[in-house]
Amino acid sequence: MERLLTRIMNRYGTQVLWNHNGQEEALRGFFQSVTNRSWQKLLRKVAPQGEASTSLYVYIGPVSPALSVGDVLTVGDRSYRVRRTEILYSHEGPAYQWALCVRKGA
Repeated sequence: MERLLTRIMNRYGTQVLWNHNGQEEALRGFFQSVTNRSWQKLLRKVAPQGEASTSLYVYIGPVSPALSVGDVLTVGDRSYRVRRTEILYSHEGPAYQWALCVRKGA
């Protein structure tokens, strides 16, 4: 499962620059804007003008390298701090990594 998801992320994902303790590495994964109405439930919210919320983002990427709280992800010219992260599992083992990020300076 992990290999299949990694191939999908490599083909269709966004390039993300990961900064951990001053070290940088290019990753590919999915990066999506979200709104948090409660910690138990994340809901998509699009404004009437079609603009997405700019406060919280979810990153879905490969299991390795493991992100940590406080790491910085850069997409294009914007940077986001990892607020929470966890690895999700399938019956075969680790499948992918999920991270809740907040835009730096917002």
